Amino acid sequence: DAPGVLAHDEVPAPLLAVVLAAPGVVLDEDATVGGGHAVVQVVDLVHVADDHPVVLEGIRSMLKPPFVVAATATSAEGALSQLQVSAFDILLADYSMNGMPAADFIRRALEIQPGLRVAVLSVHDDASVVREVINAGASAFVNKQDTLGEVIDALSSVLEGRVYLSRSVAGALTQPAGPVLTLRETEILKLI
Repeated sequence: DAPGVLAHDEVPAPLLAVVLAAPGVVLDEDATVGGGHAVVQVVDLVHVADDHPVVLEGIRSMLKPPFVVAATATSAEGALSQLQVSAFDILLADYSMNGMPAADFIRRALEIQPGLRVAVLSVHDDASVVREVINAGASAFVNKQDTLGEVIDALSSVLEGRVYLSRSVAGALTQPAGPVLTLRETEILKLI
């Protein structure tokens, strides 16, 4: 190692404990020490709520800094309880959570933590579902069939204050809301 650079396992335990105890901060893999201060990486704390444990573990294992999964819940009530005691930057929530409708869950989460950004994951991609969660206060909607890259893009976008819709979902919003009429049906309606 170069002078003034300590590997993670060489950082003194009290310093490591103090740095790791600070909310929203993690120690870099190679902590640089200069003037007695460790260089740390600021992270965005993500709460993941999904009623499928395999989804929770998959997201936890795949997200990397600057995003850190700080908590998970398998029910809407469990997530809301955690939001009451800990601050998070982002709530990444399944649309079909156990315990309450998605719009109600999102509204209650935002009442508890008004600055929270909400991103929704769902197997549903119809326009009415997307509009429902966006109107409730969500800032992003990603289809569960999309890639991890889409999830990361959504998380990054909401932190920048933008609304994010994954490509597959955005396509659903451009479709007409009602049944599509043929050209002949449209001509007949005009004659009535």
